[in-house]
Amino acid sequence: FQKQVDNYDKAIELAPKWVMPLYNSAKTHKEWRKLDEAEDLLIKILEIQPDYIAAHDVLIDVYYFKKDYQKAKMSGKEMVKAFPDYGIYYY
Repeated sequence: FQKQVDNYDKAIELAPKWVMPLYNSAKTHKEWRKLDEAEDLLIKILEIQPDYIAAHDVLIDVYYFKKDYQKAKMSGKEMVKAFPDYGIYYY
């Protein structure tokens, strides 16, 4: 876990507006149930690139794992509103 995160951190330091290492780090944090860190990274991604659908998707999962069902529901509704065609199949 730590080696992966360290590598992502280096990439983020070199290119802080590049969402891919932020996303990969967020997914790694989620998989290791470091949910607060994953949430922070995903929110940062969505501030940089609001239309990054994969970040929306993982953020819903993070809220679900945190048992914050209200935020998960609100995030899901935001995603469906932003991506109505995707929402038809997902929710």
